Amino acid sequence: MTTEIDFDSKSQMRQAPRSQPRRRIFRVAAIVICACATLPASASASDTLSMSVSPGSPEQGVPATFTFTGEAASTGGEGEGTNLLVEYRPTGGIGCQATFENDRQAAGEASTELASPNDTGRAPWNIDDEDYPPVVGPGPFNTPFTYAMPAPGTYLFCAYLEHREKINGEEYKQVLDAATTLTIQVTPPKISVFGVGVASQPQPSHVFVINYTTQTDQTLTLTTLIQHAGGLPCAASPELDEQENQTQDRPVFPHTESYYDYQNFVNVFGGPIVTQATDTETQVGPYIICSWILGPTKGEVDATLTTPFYVGTPPPPPPTARKPAPASDACLGDRANVAHEELVVRRYERKLKSHHLSRRTRRADARILARARKTLNKEQSLRHHQCPNGR
Repeated sequence: MTTEIDFDSKSQMRQAPRSQPRRRIFRVAAIVICACATLPASASASDTLSMSVSPGSPEQGVPATFTFTGEAASTGGEGEGTNLLVEYRPTGGIGCQATFENDRQAAGEASTELASPNDTGRAPWNIDDEDYPPVVGPGPFNTPFTYAMPAPGTYLFCAYLEHREKINGEEYKQVLDAATTLTIQVTPPKISVFGVGVASQPQPSHVFVINYTTQTDQTLTLTTLIQHAGGLPCAASPELDEQENQTQDRPVFPHTESYYDYQNFVNVFGGPIVTQATDTETQVGPYIICSWILGPTKGEVDATLTTPFYVGTPPPPPPTARKPAPASDACLGDRANVAHEELVVRRYERKLKSHHLSRRTRRADARILARARKTLNKEQSLRHHQCPNGR
């Protein structure tokens, strides 16, 4: 009886350690399953996004490469890919917001959309006739786009990775996966050489040639006007110059590309090159040539130059005043001696006017004054001969 009880107790003791670890494993597994079930399907710590541009400071009007790299792990509820959404605006205003939609609403018309979920028809990086934003991933991606910045300045780029999810099984909403920002400096076109001059002395009612020397790194437009000197100066742009209602003439460029506009413009590129225009003026007198280089955006002024010239025989230049020769050491010494003797003469002249001098003192001071006047006359004569203009 005792032996059986001992055997059963030992058996129970051997079984207990095996059952306890199994209960712990089941509890841990249950906790892991519950924790996984609480993570939303759209969240993923592996979604990343970075942006770069080459060259680092692109030039206005020249296509630059914008590259987006990262990891796109999130997908929509229907297995859709991740959208890349991008817009930019000048710096100095509001910064990039948390989502693309928030950023678009906060910045408004100040931003330019490059990749957008909105069917605006203005996003150049969208696909399918600009109706849908580009899709990246799944997994690692390295996606380049090209774009020519339309104006120089400093700009802020806001880029987002987002995917679509249904709300209540009907409407879609954009869900943020990752975001990044980039600030770039856009430089204006490079104009290395810009010079204007007449080929020969213009004469009234005769055609004369104007030479325009330019060197640019992209195709720009050269335009010019001629007006009388003495009035308003050349304005900041040809449009403003024409609004000033001055008497103006338009030099003519050969081989103009338009039959509808005045022939006072021509495209320039590379160089240095010399472009010639012709003009005729009937009145003798001074004139100025107002020249502008425009582009690549219409109406944008890149450089301006004012060149004076004369029609007819120019009047002789006015005589220039001769600069007096510097004083010599002897002259400087004579000037110092004259100043000293003048001081002595004035002092004794004042002293002799006093009524408190004795007769003896008065005679002595009179002799000193006579000698001082004699010395002063001598020094003044030396100064007259050795100093410019006798002074």
